[in-house]
Amino acid sequence: MLTLLAASAVWISISKVCDLRHGREMTKRRSNESICDFAKSFPRRTTDTLVLRAVYESLQDFVASPSVPIRSLDRLVEDLRLGVEDLDDLVDEVSELAGRSTDDWEKNPYFGKVETVGDLVRFTMVQPSSNKSVRMPLAEAGIA
Repeated sequence: MLTLLAASAVWISISKVCDLRHGREMTKRRSNESICDFAKSFPRRTTDTLVLRAVYESLQDFVASPSVPIRSLDRLVEDLRLGVEDLDDLVDEVSELAGRSTDDWEKNPYFGKVETVGDLVRFTMVQPSSNKSVRMPLAEAGIA
C-alpha cells in the first residue's frame, strides 16, 4: 500500500514537471503572440469579442503555464494539458465571463464535440445570453 502511494506521488510529480516544461516550450515558440493574434484567427464580424476574451483569460487560469499564448487550434487536453474533469469548470467560467447561459448544454450543437479552443469559442457563442450581468464589460476589457 505504501509503495503504491509513493509510486503515485512520484508519477504526479513527474507529470507536473513535464506539463511545466511543455508550457515553457510552448511559451518560447509563441513568444511574439498575444490575445490579438488569437482574436485574428476568428471571423471578425461574426465572432463575439467578449467570448474570445473570456475563453482566452479563462484558459490562462487553467493551463499549467499561465503565460502560454493560446491558439484557436490548440487541443484542450492534448496541447494545453487540461484535465477532462476541468472542462466543465472551464465552460462554466467562460460562460459566466461572457454572459452566456449554462443551461441546456446538451441542446448545443457542439455539445460533446469540444476538443479545441476554437470549438470552445463556437460552443460558447451558440449558448444563449444569460440574464446575469457580465463580469467583464467590453470597455473594461479594452476590446470595445
